[in-house]
Amino acid sequence: MAIEDLYGKVLALGAQTIRQHTCLPMLVNNIPAGDREQAHSPGGVTEVIVPPEFASRDVVPGPTPPTSQSAPAPSTVKVNLNYWKEVNFPLTEKQISLIESAEDQVPMFLANAVSPIVEDITAAIAAQYKGVYGYIGTGGTTPFAAAPTDAQNAKKVLTKQKCPKFMRRLVLNTDAYGNATGLDAFARALNFGSTEVIREGEISHAYGFDWYEDVGLDDINHSNPNGTPAGWLVNQANHAVDDTTVVIDTGGGPPVAGDIFTVAGDTQTYVVIGFGVGSTLTYAPKAKVAWADNAALTFKGDHAINLAFHPMAFAFDSRPAARLRIPGMTSSFMTWVDDMTGVVLRLEIRDEYHQTGFYLSCLWGAELVDARLAARIAG
Repeated sequence: MAIEDLYGKVLALGAQTIRQHTCLPMLVNNIPAGDREQAHSPGGVTEVIVPPEFASRDVVPGPTPPTSQSAPAPSTVKVNLNYWKEVNFPLTEKQISLIESAEDQVPMFLANAVSPIVEDITAAIAAQYKGVYGYIGTGGTTPFAAAPTDAQNAKKVLTKQKCPKFMRRLVLNTDAYGNATGLDAFARALNFGSTEVIREGEISHAYGFDWYEDVGLDDINHSNPNGTPAGWLVNQANHAVDDTTVVIDTGGGPPVAGDIFTVAGDTQTYVVIGFGVGSTLTYAPKAKVAWADNAALTFKGDHAINLAFHPMAFAFDSRPAARLRIPGMTSSFMTWVDDMTGVVLRLEIRDEYHQTGFYLSCLWGAELVDARLAARIAG
């Protein structure tokens, strides 16, 4: 096999491994502004396209129609390329021959080599949960143990947050997904309209969501290192509707970013954005009601993260890392752009002592774009 073919084979099998082991990159918004093959520096900024905003106007009957408004240009959201990871897997001639003869089946040693990057990509996207304030379920209790109630509640929460009703995704860790596939609501194939759950252990579309399992979520948990905050009270007499900060006092265990809380007299769940000088708590969304002075804050405990969302809630982008070009030095690497997941892989092959060194790298970033379009399902 020519060296160019070997590059292509390893990259294709690597991309196939990513598709098989994580679904998040292909479920979020990964439509780039510009050429995905264009190299960028680690720590640089790219842009992902988001739908434009429209506004209505009053209709005023008259002899002359108003001037037609210009079509809004697509807007973009900036994505910081903060993640640059590499795996190195030296291979023997025998292992290389296995890659050369592989068809659809990825050799186990190659799948194992690529899996750390898969886990890192999933973790980077899932970590954006810290800005998500929609909350369903109970921390420490795996959802879907007895009923599909959490999916029903997630649908309700997203609708209240003005999330579009189409293209909603439900991405669960293996424990939650395993529970869901065992529910009577899905196992009764005649009622559900499909035997897929029984035959394959897979749920396609139910309760307004496309369902997915992502093993990368198994290690994604929210935990406050200070312990669950308790005893905190509003210490501000002039808190108002639409505020995003409040002064609090008396409590123990300082809140951290990502903590979820409610306030007495308000049913909305809020997420901590920051907690700083003067015991000022910054939160999202804007306050739905004016909180009374000395109203109690109740914080949710540690919980596993499962996600219900619309694709436009999150943005993901990946680009090849820029390489220094030195005159007279030949570069031996190849880039693979996977249009399905948006992941860009770069492979460099080096001839080493009685082995061949493979260096597979990926540069990417992920951002929370619109928290209204997402909710956590605690586990």
